[in-house]
Amino acid sequence: MPFSLTNPPPPPTHPAAAAACAGLQHLDASGCKALVALRCPSPALAAAVARSCPRLRELSLESAALVRLDIANCPALTQLSMPALALERAAAEAQAQGPGGQGPGGQGPAWGGRARGEEGGRGGGGGVGGGALRAAVGAAAAAQGPAGGGLGLAVRMAGCDRLPPEVAALLRRLRERARQSAAAAAAAAKQQLEQPAGIVAAAGARA
Repeated sequence: MPFSLTNPPPPPTHPAAAAACAGLQHLDASGCKALVALRCPSPALAAAVARSCPRLRELSLESAALVRLDIANCPALTQLSMPALALERAAAEAQAQGPGGQGPGGQGPAWGGRARGEEGGRGGGGGVGGGALRAAVGAAAAAQGPAGGGLGLAVRMAGCDRLPPEVAALLRRLRERARQSAAAAAAAAKQQLEQPAGIVAAAGARA
């Protein structure tokens, strides 16, 4: 494929390095002050952390299994590529177009403003015992299938003010879906844990 400014060739990758990254599941490049571009070809990558990389401009992740992305405090980041973004963009465009092929008022998808430094709070669990609840939540989430994309993406992106507005909007959509999926899994797990107690209570009442 010929070189162009809009479609530059991929950076060269040493075969040994590519093979070593094939099974990588967790990547942490936090605090790399001189890092400018980062590409991870691992299809198994589940978590990518690149916090506080002030010169990082390009980040490319090829894993569809990604469930956590932390790019907070990367003020130079302008290019972000990963399968979840492509899928979310297609879903957003289909939703905006609707049955008639156009969005409200005949307009396409309207993307939000600049990336906001909003971070989700960490909610605490209550009621059912923490250890059992965490185990049940994990089982309920696993029963829903692979987490990447479909169940959203846990994202931290405070301080990434140079991300394109469209990309920031897509990341917020993915983050909100992750929150909803986690809440649904927790509710389902709590219900499963409470069912045996209800059965015992009903049996005792009949006795």
